Amino acid sequence: MKPRVSIPSPDFKYVPAVSTDVARTFARIRREQRQRAEQQRLADAANALIRAAAANDAASSWRPSGATNHGSGPGVCPLGGSGQRAD
Repeated sequence: MKPRVSIPSPDFKYVPAVSTDVARTFARIRREQRQRAEQQRLADAANALIRAAAANDAASSWRPSGATNHGSGPGVCPLGGSGQRAD
């Protein structure tokens, strides 16, 4: 949006109504509104992802007392292997 310029300001340029294109002005305004709505939608989606990641990090870092981080049973390697030896 253009900043408003005061009438006494030397930067003010009068445009007669006959020289304006109302349809073009409304088309520009609708385009700007769509762009702002899209930017807001993207920002909301990014914020939702950030909140979900933060909640996931908080949930995965919590461990009940006495719990260990040694995998979930026999044959499971926390580093991604199968836990079995290659003979």
